[in-house]
Amino acid sequence: MGRRRLLNDHPWCDADIQGVAAARLGGKQKRRAAVIVMGMSRSGTSLTTSIITKLLNPGGGDEKTVYMGSGAPYPADHANPNGYYERRDVISLDYGTLRTIEKGAWYNFPPGFAQHPTLLNYSGSPSLAAHQRRAFEEKAVPILADMDKRQPWVLKDVRFARMLPLWWPLLTAGAVCVIPYRNPLDVAASSILHSTRVWENYMSAALATTAALGCPTALVSYHDWTSGDARARRQLAGLHAFLRCAGVPGLTAEPSPGVLEHAVLASATHTRDTASYQSQLSPSVRCLWERLRNGSALRHRPPCIVGKASVERLGTVR
Repeated sequence: MGRRRLLNDHPWCDADIQGVAAARLGGKQKRRAAVIVMGMSRSGTSLTTSIITKLLNPGGGDEKTVYMGSGAPYPADHANPNGYYERRDVISLDYGTLRTIEKGAWYNFPPGFAQHPTLLNYSGSPSLAAHQRRAFEEKAVPILADMDKRQPWVLKDVRFARMLPLWWPLLTAGAVCVIPYRNPLDVAASSILHSTRVWENYMSAALATTAALGCPTALVSYHDWTSGDARARRQLAGLHAFLRCAGVPGLTAEPSPGVLEHAVLASATHTRDTASYQSQLSPSVRCLWERLRNGSALRHRPPCIVGKASVERLGTVR
């Protein structure tokens, strides 16, 4: 398993990834032309992907090719009227594969998953596993070939938190990972699933998957996008620096001020009363949220197991 890059702390572009990349390539930085966005739904994944799309498309033109190539978009709806910035066949493939392998809905996890995260893999007999892999690759390879016609590019699906191990061997362009995060109470109140447990499982899966694959990873706060111009611009500068440092080509020296001007900061559509969900806050959920907020989640892999003293220090989720 690859060594983890700690890129969420400021400055996001740290010396470690620059030195490791240069050493491995004889003094040249590794090129990574794919950006993978994952995490939990209703956490700003669409908003973050829209911003990344603009960063990867500094010259303008048809930005849809950046996040869906020549594929069809996942359709907008009342929950996200400005669109999801997703490629429909990717969503369909991930959803269907999870149902086949896990024998359940995309939000179902094995008991105790957050305490013992595991990578998704093909199961059953060797012949069945080989058949499942071939069926997946027959659909995934053409999608990636289409995306590679225009580099760099971004693909977003919250299910990459589970599915990325199956895509990873096929990513010839090299990839970096971005995990948006948000207060679990807000996610539970905004999501149709109304569950902080699903939030915990998906965030734990995303952190464990990126760590195991050695994907250079940045954590992005939904709150910072929506808490005023200064915080949004600071996070934009950090995200831009991370992408450049990780080897994503074609970026400008500095992010354009116009990147945020057209970003959809419609936080009101994601805001609900969270009081009724306070009872769902287990100690492990509180612990994981605190690690995301203080930037230590990339250094401390799941599980997030806390004792009584730690719970008292954490207090309420805010």
